[in-house]
Amino acid sequence: MKPADYTVIGLGRFGASVALTLMQRGFTVLGIDSSIELVQRYAADLTQTVKLDSTDELALAEIDIQACETVIVAIGASFESSLMTTVALRNLKVKTILCKALTKVHRDLLITVGATRVLLPEYEAGERLANELAHPGILEGIAAGEDRICRVRIPPVLIGLRAGDVDFNVRFGVECLGVIRDGKVHRHAPKGWVFGEGETLLVMGPESKIARMMSWR
Repeated sequence: MKPADYTVIGLGRFGASVALTLMQRGFTVLGIDSSIELVQRYAADLTQTVKLDSTDELALAEIDIQACETVIVAIGASFESSLMTTVALRNLKVKTILCKALTKVHRDLLITVGATRVLLPEYEAGERLANELAHPGILEGIAAGEDRICRVRIPPVLIGLRAGDVDFNVRFGVECLGVIRDGKVHRHAPKGWVFGEGETLLVMGPESKIARMMSWR
């Protein structure tokens, strides 16, 4: 069997949600857990499931975990297990290790021992809600280094202006990556394109400047 596109270690609520969503998107997923009950529960839904102790480097090597480029460590019950699993994956030279953490201290420790990226679901959910309440025009966004890439409703100040006449970097301090019209993303607006209501933009820049652009009058 060829390596799965993704491996998810920890099939609790978060891990199972990630694994099942990836399957729905057409990827192959290997699910790993120390609980035989969870392994059996998702056996029919995932490409393959395996019961093993993920803190055991030899056990991980035996299933050729290093052949999978991206491993998600979704262990929630034991931070020690999550930490030791991350160390084992790094020792086995797994290319990309994504970890779930409950606190910022845990996040920092996981990064120190080799995690590529650490997710803080509760913090991030709270931050998204706060941003939605404070800036309703920002529909969604993801981190991109120190900046964010966001999908935003067209700011009122731009409606009626020709795309070629707007320099986003000069005017707002952000970069416009594309315009979404009728469900299609246009990387470069056609000549004479006039921004209209109902369109959305893909922009990248500091969150403070994106928020300022949305409130510009």
